[in-house]
Amino acid sequence: MKKVNLFVAGLLLAAVMFVGCKDDDNGKDGKISGGSGVYVAGYLNNQGNFDPVLWKNEKAHTLRKEGSNATTNSVFVSGNDVYVAGYEFERDEVRVRASRKAILWKNGVRQVLPLDRAEAEANSVYVSGNDVYVAGYEFDPAETGSGITNTTAILWKNGERQVLSGGTNAYSVFVSGTDVYVAGGNSLWKNGTRQGLPISNANSVFVSGSDVYVAGSSSLWKNGTTQTLPGFDFANSVFVSGSDVYVAGQDCSGLCIAKLWKNGETQDLQNCYRALSVFVSDGDVYVAGTSGSAILWKNNDRQELGPGEARSVFVVK
Repeated sequence: MKKVNLFVAGLLLAAVMFVGCKDDDNGKDGKISGGSGVYVAGYLNNQGNFDPVLWKNEKAHTLRKEGSNATTNSVFVSGNDVYVAGYEFERDEVRVRASRKAILWKNGVRQVLPLDRAEAEANSVYVSGNDVYVAGYEFDPAETGSGITNTTAILWKNGERQVLSGGTNAYSVFVSGTDVYVAGGNSLWKNGTRQGLPISNANSVFVSGSDVYVAGSSSLWKNGTTQTLPGFDFANSVFVSGSDVYVAGQDCSGLCIAKLWKNGETQDLQNCYRALSVFVSDGDVYVAGTSGSAILWKNNDRQELGPGEARSVFVVK
């Protein structure tokens, strides 16, 4: 599934597939359960505080821990369970930056993912049967200064940490049968074995039958063949529905223009916008993105969700 890359993260202090909850299930204990609907994960900018949010059919549910900021990057609904991946950050007065913890929420309950270095981010979550996979990366600013550099790609399975060799980041995870695919940087891992890609920023992986698709930079990679996406600077998310292939992204050569690509044809969604995630269900095309406000498009009809970003969309019929 989709995840948000370091470029996007740097723009708005944070790091595009999706989450569910009943309209009345966000009680005092913060627990959330799944169900049918349109789910969007991201954050709201609340007077300078970043509130991690799950929207269902426009209603926002906040997952913020008291005293911290956070963002949700990816959401997956499996039966009655809702899984959300993201990270919390708290101001570090010594380094004058945000100290980050990779977080997985299940039904609104927060879990800090284990790490071997100082900080980590969780970018993508995928559930297959009883197994929960989270892709992300960890780093230690003390090793290289205050910036996010010298990172290590990580895959967590059921909370257990695994280093993805040869990689610096992991932005997307997808499970097909018994095979686990992870994309990030110029790498694609299948069951932990790395393959180099001719893409500098692999942001999203999707598997359909025997076909493996990876979107990143301005390209779509399929089974070893790379296709340039006209008008794209960043391809953030890929989704396959039947014989149709969709890619969401943007062109930021001037003002950022959110774009949707389908089977070779590119469509502009809106100026000054970025498209971070795409999901297709029953012929309806949903795109999550941002213009400074969190945005959801359904079949080109734009809906504003509030100040912040919509980073992941998932639909349960």
